[in-house]
Amino acid sequence: MFTGLCLFFVTDASAQPVNFSGTWVLDPSQSTLLPGGGLARLGDGGSPGRLHITHSTNGDVTLLSEVNESQARTYKVGTESPIPVSQDIDMTVTSHWQGSSFIVEGQREGADISAVRRVLSLSTDGSILTIEASSTSTTGTNTAVLMYTRTDTVPTCETWSTPCDQ
Repeated sequence: MFTGLCLFFVTDASAQPVNFSGTWVLDPSQSTLLPGGGLARLGDGGSPGRLHITHSTNGDVTLLSEVNESQARTYKVGTESPIPVSQDIDMTVTSHWQGSSFIVEGQREGADISAVRRVLSLSTDGSILTIEASSTSTTGTNTAVLMYTRTDTVPTCETWSTPCDQ
């Protein structure tokens, strides 16, 4: 029994091969930006200039930008999570690991955006975050590729699109 429990923890730890935590800055010259594509409701037309990511030890991944801070989304591994996809419309998504990529997928009938797929991956050295953000609607599927570089520099919140009060 003890051996089985140890094997469970070894298997569980290997299921989360990378950690996305950090602050990331969009590199528009390396990205494929599409009108209406990207990460809906996180600002800048779906391509936020800066992302703040928390990757919890339990596997949950939370994305936040400096635009529409209330639209942060948390992806929970192996269970359903609601994410905003358009004004006042949420979609339920599930997430899982596929190798070293974190996959988020969801579908919803009766909405402008009927399906989403997000693939998050890191470069070998952990300095570049790639997000492939696909959205399907009645007009087809758009896939934006957002390339981010890790940064240690975060401007004070007074410079954000929704400045803090101090």
